[in-house]
Amino acid sequence: MPIIEQCPYDPFGNLPPEFQQFFGNDTQNLTQPCDTGKTQLQEVGGGSGFIISTDGLVLTNKHVVADTKASYTVITNDGKKYDAKVQPDSPAAKAGVHAEDIILKINNQKLDKDHFLGDVISQYNVGDVIALTIDRAGKEITLQATLTKRPAGQ
Repeated sequence: MPIIEQCPYDPFGNLPPEFQQFFGNDTQNLTQPCDTGKTQLQEVGGGSGFIISTDGLVLTNKHVVADTKASYTVITNDGKKYDAKVQPDSPAAKAGVHAEDIILKINNQKLDKDHFLGDVISQYNVGDVIALTIDRAGKEITLQATLTKRPAGQ
């Protein structure tokens, strides 16, 4: 995350000298926020997701992991922390699922409190083509996704 510092600032510095006399020379104490290029690691937010497989695959929205330079940690309800990696070439991404989309159904199976995404997905196998019914800005759309094996080491 960038470190924002207070840098000297002369709001009248670009004026011709004949006009600067009207504003005085007491601008040495004026500052403004500036980005000096320095960075620091900092916790800046949170998001939610679902653990959808026994090997720890987490499904979340793209906006949660949109910063390609950031590192991510998954914190479970019991307080345990796990380093995470973003999979931009996931089946959902390849199918065209956007960050703001809400997945409503998988192969016409409605997702609700009795039918969680991970439970429904686990009924299918690698290579299966599934229909994802999503809500995109109030419009219901159906996309096709091919389930793939999770890459080794991820």
